[in-house]
Amino acid sequence: MAKKKARRAVSAVKVRVGTLPGMIRDYNLEPDHCTVADALNAADIDPSGFDLRVNSEPADFEDELENGDNVLLVKNVKAA
Repeated sequence: MAKKKARRAVSAVKVRVGTLPGMIRDYNLEPDHCTVADALNAADIDPSGFDLRVNSEPADFEDELENGDNVLLVKNVKAA
């Protein structure tokens, strides 16, 4: 019988948060506060006027984040 691997308790969820164009920084979030909204709050970023993406995919504020996720706000570009 195979031994089960012990799960390590996650002390923080590490994510990258930023704007394009702009800066991208690393943040450590509490495991019980790991939504996109929590990440934006930690980064003190106002999402107005941006498209919200997690790992290049469209996202919502309530989406849960995992260790290593990239949360990016991409400037809206409107065609003329």
